[in-house]
Amino acid sequence: IRRPPRSTPSNSSAASDVYKRQDVELVRDPYAGVRWDSFAPYPANLHTHTSESDGAMEPAQVIDEYHKRGYRILAITDHDICTWPWEGYGRSAGKLVYYITVDANDIPLDATLAAALPPSYERLYQQYDVEGSADVRARVFTSGDANNAGPAGFFADVSLDLDSLRPKKLPLTLSDVSAAVSITPDSLNFKEFAGRYGQSPVTMAGGVQLGDDNAAQQVQVRVTAEEVTLDEKLMSLLPDSLESRVARFHPEGKVNLTVDVKTVDANEPLGYTVAVDCLGNRIEHPRFSYPLGDVRGTVRIDRGGVALQNIRARPEAAGADAQPSVWLDGRLNLAKEGLSDGALQVKARDIPFTPELGKALPAAFSGIYGDLAPQGPFDLDLETVAFSKVAPDDTRITFDGKARLKTCDLNLSGAGTQLDGVLALAGAYDTKGGFENARLALDAERLTIRGKSITCLLYTSDAADELDGVD
Repeated sequence: IRRPPRSTPSNSSAASDVYKRQDVELVRDPYAGVRWDSFAPYPANLHTHTSESDGAMEPAQVIDEYHKRGYRILAITDHDICTWPWEGYGRSAGKLVYYITVDANDIPLDATLAAALPPSYERLYQQYDVEGSADVRARVFTSGDANNAGPAGFFADVSLDLDSLRPKKLPLTLSDVSAAVSITPDSLNFKEFAGRYGQSPVTMAGGVQLGDDNAAQQVQVRVTAEEVTLDEKLMSLLPDSLESRVARFHPEGKVNLTVDVKTVDANEPLGYTVAVDCLGNRIEHPRFSYPLGDVRGTVRIDRGGVALQNIRARPEAAGADAQPSVWLDGRLNLAKEGLSDGALQVKARDIPFTPELGKALPAAFSGIYGDLAPQGPFDLDLETVAFSKVAPDDTRITFDGKARLKTCDLNLSGAGTQLDGVLALAGAYDTKGGFENARLALDAERLTIRGKSITCLLYTSDAADELDGVD
């Protein structure tokens, strides 16, 4: 109950406005939930005087006497003087002991905060442009007591609410970021992290363990992003040896990304793996016969190269009666200057013979292709296509596979010809020296020339010399 102001007559209507009935909770024992058996005794005196004011003993004597009696905590509270530091009176207070809890809300992430961070975290903070605020619940503490105190440590739970987050070394900006982070002097762990890159949701999990020099000693972080548009900014994140090569494919569409960054030793290069899940993309390369649409599967990029996992696509071939398809699997290893070696498996179904296909073939094949002028579909199975760099300007390609011709129309010496059968081809091709050890075998189930059919025709040839001699 509040009393009315003295200037208010007790019988006035104003008096009734200030008399309020309030609910009061009576707590009989505020310490009912405390487990006293878990507390150690800390003998303390928080109010004592010395001869510096109205006490009877010198400060050094007071300190010694309380220490002899087993006191752990002593506060000298002289009048009109601060009897501190104790070293000025010939005694030591020992190391400071902390156990402080800090709750802070809506802390702006600015230069003032950066200057207050431990050096390792200040350096980390300076690597980003950040707009937003943080809520912090922190504990600062020391182990031991004043006579045997350990170093000060801290543990902080930080909730971040960011309008934007941009790594200074990358051209990407995240927005609408909310995160929950646990921080200690030597570790940082993301319990939650969610934001957006454009319209794409982004999440992150993992943490960083700092070494003795406050540099990242161990890193294990995973970043995922869904339905990210393939654009120049995203391409710029690729290693230099890949960026220009990927750009030649003119990729279009959206992908899902999973980026794993991991290292267990600060002296080793940072390890990473980027998994790109294709979501029906489109690519077009100058060396391809046709653009490829509806590209699906996974491309994995790491420091050593690129792996293609179950890549499926549909060639956008004009004039195809059936729906053509292509499948690739394998790995290409990269060196600083580009491709070093690798191997692929390639399968294709219902690919039409077209003039564009002939233009994409090596010169040794394109001449034969032009003379035969094939028409119709074929299937292709290349069990092995292996690449190896033999010189900076020379690549060796070995191959082993077969093509199935499906009622293929050919021009043989001006005569209309149809061919059904399997063409097997194996050997090696050097981009500077041409074909080596190439063998060609034709198993013609049916060959029709000017209306007359031949069945079960077999033809085998050492094709290297013949192919190398074609203009």
